[in-house]
Amino acid sequence: MDFIHFIDKSKLNLVLKNGIKVTDCYRGKGILIYPNKEISFKTYSSEPELIKDEKLSNKLSIDKKWEKIGALGLRQNGKTVYGIKVEVPNSCWPLKVFINIQHQIAKEFGKLLDEIDASGIKYLTGETLTEVINRIKSPQFTLEGLFIINSENDLKEFIEIFQKAGGGIWSAHSFDCMIQSDISAKSVKEIIE
Repeated sequence: MDFIHFIDKSKLNLVLKNGIKVTDCYRGKGILIYPNKEISFKTYSSEPELIKDEKLSNKLSIDKKWEKIGALGLRQNGKTVYGIKVEVPNSCWPLKVFINIQHQIAKEFGKLLDEIDASGIKYLTGETLTEVINRIKSPQFTLEGLFIINSENDLKEFIEIFQKAGGGIWSAHSFDCMIQSDISAKSVKEIIE
C-alpha cells in the first residue's frame, strides 16, 4: 500500500534529495502519512450544509480527500501543498493510527475488532476498544483512539472494519497514520500537485 505525505512546495527539492525526515509534528515525533486507500467522508449530523459538504467531499479523488484531512495546517498558513506518494518500507512498521471514533459507531467498531484475530492491531493502552468504550459515561462522545498497527495487511483490515462499522473521515486529523522512521528518497513514487 502506498501512502501520501503532505509538504509545503518549498520543501520538495529537499525531500527528493534527502527523503522525508522524522520531525516534531502535531502528533509528536514522527512523519504523518495517509493511506492511499478510499475512506469515505462521513458526517453524523443532519445539518444540510454538512450533508452537502459530505457529498461534495466524497466526489474528490483519494489524494484530494486525504489532502483535505492532512494538509489543513499547511493551507491555513498560506502554503502551496504538494503530496508525496511513498512506499513505506517494512522497517517503518509498526505504525500508529490516530482515529476519531464517533459514539454512533463506537460499540459496533469495538465488537467487530473483538471478533477478529487482531494480534496485529492493538489499542495503545493494551485494552480492547470495547473495554475503553465501556468506561465512557457520556452517551455522546468522540473518542480519539490510538492504535498500533503491525503491518500493511493489518492496516487494510483495520480500515475495512472501521468502514463496516459505519466509520468515515471528517475533520482535520480524524485519521492520521504516523511512522517514527525516516523515509528515503528512493521510496518516493510520485509527486501530487
